[in-house]
Amino acid sequence: MIGALIGGGLNVLGSVAGAIGSSRAQKKADQMVAQQKAKNQAWYDRNYNQNFLERSDAQQVLENTRKFYDERMQRSAATNTVMGGTDEALAMEKAAANQAVSDTMAGINADASAHKDAIEQNYLNMDSALTQQQIAGQQQKAQNIANAASGVSRMGAGIVGSVLSKK
Repeated sequence: MIGALIGGGLNVLGSVAGAIGSSRAQKKADQMVAQQKAKNQAWYDRNYNQNFLERSDAQQVLENTRKFYDERMQRSAATNTVMGGTDEALAMEKAAANQAVSDTMAGINADASAHKDAIEQNYLNMDSALTQQQIAGQQQKAQNIANAASGVSRMGAGIVGSVLSKK
């Protein structure tokens, strides 16, 4: 009888120790998921809210477009001076250059919208995955609690059963 009580007590202690260890591990996992969610949010805030026109690739396209049309305007002005062109021809050339720059800006803005959409989709996908990890962690906690309670009640029933069978 004493052996059964000692064995049952050791089983209860082992179960409690396992539950405590599992709880600590789950808390650490929860903290890691929370940290990753915070990093994901910071990444989203930084990238989604950035000014796309300040990116080096957009600046390069704008600079190259302006440079091309500035050089073209200088050649046209020089040709106009030598050949005796009209001010209207220069004005039309300038309008065409401005339209080209405007079209380039429209293209960059379209790229910016697509870029923001991709950032938002990446953020939502990562957030969903992290939320699923949190849900799985909560489900595992619930299962661990149920297993510990079941183990303790089985051990208690076993002890009672062995005590009653000795009588």
